[in-house]
Amino acid sequence: MSESYILHDVMRKVKADGLFDSIRRDLISDIEQKSSYLDLKSQIESLMSSYLAE
Repeated sequence: MSESYILHDVMRKVKADGLFDSIRRDLISDIEQKSSYLDLKSQIESLMSSYLAE
């Protein structure tokens, strides 16, 4: 059995069991709570508001 086949099979199983979505949700939730992310989001929103107001 080749490594790529094993990897493909593992990924298919992880996605089918919903584990991939669970991990993705947890990671996004963790990132969204970090102050550096919140600062960046605020800066982007401010820049976009200024740009759209022109």
